[in-house]
Amino acid sequence: MTERLVPDPRPWFSRGDADFDRLFFSHAWERTRLGPLESWPKTLRGYVDLILRLPTPAIIFWGPDHLQLYNAGYAVIMGPRHPKYLGATYAECWPDTYPTIHPWMQRVLAGEVLEVVNAPFTLTRHGFPEEAYFTFAFTPLRNDDGQIGGFLQPVIETTADVLAQRRAAVLRGLTPDKVTAADVSAALATDPNDVPFSHLYLWNESAQRLVLTASSGPANAPVDAPAQAIEAFTSGSLQGPSPVSEIVPWHTDPGARAVAVPVRRSAAEPVRGAMVFGVSPRLPFDDAYGSFFESVAREISGNLAAGHEQEARLDAERERQNLRDFFMQTPVPLCILLGRELRYALANRPYLELVGREVMGLTLREAFSEEEAAEYTRLLDQVFETGEPFVGKEMALQLKGRPLRIVNVSYTPLRATTGEVKGILGFVYDVTAEAQERKRSESLAADLRRAVKARDEFLGIASHELKTPLTALRMELQGAQRRGSPPDSARLLRATDRLTRLIDDMLDIARIDAGKLSLTTHETELSPLVNDVIDRFEPQWAAAQMQVERNLEPGLVGIWDAYRLEQVLTNLFTNAMKYAPGTPVKVSAARKDGVAVLTVSDRGPGIAPHDRERIFGRFERATSERSVSGLGLGLHISQQIVLAHGGRIRAENHDGGGASFVVELPLR
Repeated sequence: MTERLVPDPRPWFSRGDADFDRLFFSHAWERTRLGPLESWPKTLRGYVDLILRLPTPAIIFWGPDHLQLYNAGYAVIMGPRHPKYLGATYAECWPDTYPTIHPWMQRVLAGEVLEVVNAPFTLTRHGFPEEAYFTFAFTPLRNDDGQIGGFLQPVIETTADVLAQRRAAVLRGLTPDKVTAADVSAALATDPNDVPFSHLYLWNESAQRLVLTASSGPANAPVDAPAQAIEAFTSGSLQGPSPVSEIVPWHTDPGARAVAVPVRRSAAEPVRGAMVFGVSPRLPFDDAYGSFFESVAREISGNLAAGHEQEARLDAERERQNLRDFFMQTPVPLCILLGRELRYALANRPYLELVGREVMGLTLREAFSEEEAAEYTRLLDQVFETGEPFVGKEMALQLKGRPLRIVNVSYTPLRATTGEVKGILGFVYDVTAEAQERKRSESLAADLRRAVKARDEFLGIASHELKTPLTALRMELQGAQRRGSPPDSARLLRATDRLTRLIDDMLDIARIDAGKLSLTTHETELSPLVNDVIDRFEPQWAAAQMQVERNLEPGLVGIWDAYRLEQVLTNLFTNAMKYAPGTPVKVSAARKDGVAVLTVSDRGPGIAPHDRERIFGRFERATSERSVSGLGLGLHISQQIVLAHGGRIRAENHDGGGASFVVELPLR
């Protein structure tokens, strides 16, 4: 084609792309069926001016032969067909797709508007045939006579979206339960377009080398890890892309490439191995492509870790089952008590026969009355606190409705991996017959009376020692007030009263169990009460580096126990400090549907759906025992207080992350 010089741009054409405009204006239009530019219909010139201004690809098909007029963006889609088929018919340019597309074109010329979503194309815009996807529409265009003279096809490239969805499907296929080599291979084989082949090499500690573990695709994986995989493993970074022949020598495609990626969940974790991925010859290797391979490697690493953890759990479970079987088949009475509350985790049949009751899942104090188990409770508490084992000889065991038994006991502390005591193994041996042969019944009775007396003395001393410092502090403060001491004395006196109430709080759980939780109610406004508790916590907020946002509606009045509501607020605020330090806390109170709704929201880790009811049970928490302090009673007590007010409390997650505790109380 001979380039023609155009003295001046056509006034009805936009010059959005100088090179393309120059080519467009210099095209020999008079040799086409459209004729010279000046002879084109006015409407057509307007349509051409429109597409030349568009930043996205667009093409006009004009006349019954569908002559092609397109802009610079569409020239990229034309690839090697541009500029040869500028002004040519669609049938000449695209003979392969003409039988499929022509019926669509006829429908558009009849007045229909058609849309095609994510249509695949092969482009040559980076020096190689490239996989691409486009969404486009066919829109009728009218000529100067008002008749449909052609149609417009604006085009939007959707390659990035299609690739992202396709790759996301691969990542979804690598679910945590897909942990075997076959699972990995099957998941990656579902997307040969992005992953032509893959080779997974994992570090073998005993062999001290990378070992081939899984592969997908047609390329046979080398048994020995290639240099790129070793470099990715040692450096912890992506290597390549490199010619595939450097990794798989017998791979014959000279244009094929591959990358090597370290296998690990995060930069903070050690590298588990390396993975070699084939790179599609029909896609550019960009950041998104590399990130996809790294995400696959992270998912596989996470699955491997989950698999190892599952294996370890199964091994531990087998060991526990073996120990349990041995434990349950032992002919002497044995039990295991866990936690400071001394809850029964195991008790074999001889033990149950000895105590004459079902104890599994109960605490020692729940299974036995104070009169029955006071001495044993004290000894078990001592073993738990000190970590020192205890052996008792000929101890009296008097259970209600059962004859007096004389037993030898052995209490051995059970320790967690961190060293702290987590429970107690109890061995109890009935030596009643032997003791009766050696002692008279009177001696046994005297011993029993002494044991009861010792128990009562212990309880009396414990009560006296607990009350004495409180009494002395109160007398001192009262004396300071009489002498005109500074006004801080009144504050200390209030602190003494608060400490006394805190001691009473320790009994709340027992009152709740007995159904005897008491309320002292009077007309109370909620928002001032909440403000007061927030202000009182100011030092704790500061220590936890937390800002409190308040949104408290006035006029929320109910017949409530203000002190008990303070307990609820204290528990919710304390939970927020434990689980979300350093983040903001939002406290709101509002009227809704005839009730007062109090909400405390944090930005912590949130609460799993299956835990939202469980955490309100006694001794239950949302996290593992070693992560935060506490016995898990606060939410249980709070729930019972709210229920006693005729309200309800629930936990939920919110969209911004973190957890919210919502308390609903009946208004006056």
